[in-house]
Amino acid sequence: MEDIISVTKLFNDDLILNNLSHLQLTLMSWYMGLNAFGMDNFLHGAIRSRLLQFHRDNQVIFAEGVDKLSTAELQHASQSRGICMYGMSPACLREDLTMWIDLHLNKHVSGMLLILRHAFEFDCKPREDKSSKSAVVQSLEHMLSGLPDNLVH
Repeated sequence: MEDIISVTKLFNDDLILNNLSHLQLTLMSWYMGLNAFGMDNFLHGAIRSRLLQFHRDNQVIFAEGVDKLSTAELQHASQSRGICMYGMSPACLREDLTMWIDLHLNKHVSGMLLILRHAFEFDCKPREDKSSKSAVVQSLEHMLSGLPDNLVH
């Protein structure tokens, strides 16, 4: 697990954003619930702003505790981060959000990589081990192997 986490640290948000095509930026904006129309600079700014908002929210949620979130707040936080909510109980959503926040704040994994990780698993097939550390590492590994060549090199 630590090997994958150390590799993910090589990919910061700016590196990823600067190497996405216009179509990829548009799709990421759409996936993140942002206005998907505009030039690359506009899309970069909108995505960066949302990532900064996530970082601030993560700090507040971490300080207060995921358990303090109401079900509506939990669903909103999960949905905005691309965490699949289909057929998920609030307990599973809390577990997923806790892992998302831990990876982002404590392990310093890029918010873009975490969002891409969920986008790569967009089919939302329920799995019993979805939130386990091994499942997260496998999905991060799968997502890293699918990054565009220009970003990896």
